Amino acid sequence: MNKFFTLWACGATVALLTACASPSPEYMRAPRQELVVGPHEITVFYLPDRAQAVRTSFAGKAEKKTAIAAMVVAIEQVSRCKVRRNSVKGDVSLINVRLKC
Repeated sequence: MNKFFTLWACGATVALLTACASPSPEYMRAPRQELVVGPHEITVFYLPDRAQAVRTSFAGKAEKKTAIAAMVVAIEQVSRCKVRRNSVKGDVSLINVRLKC
């Protein structure tokens, strides 16, 4: 019984942590907005010249194909700026971009 509880507690902790959106240190005081783009729940942190997007929802194989594009759309909606071409760095969970306002 003790092993089962330990495994359950670890699984619950991982699930809670993966559902959170904590920014990189440079974005700690940046404005934050949560939104949904298609099937993706995304949290955006933005500064005048750059932004970070964190996908907080589960993404299956099909959703992963559209995750980065959805994060770019979310950043542009929230910041009201364009993402600079070739500035997207990251993966299907988190991206950093440069903005052109």
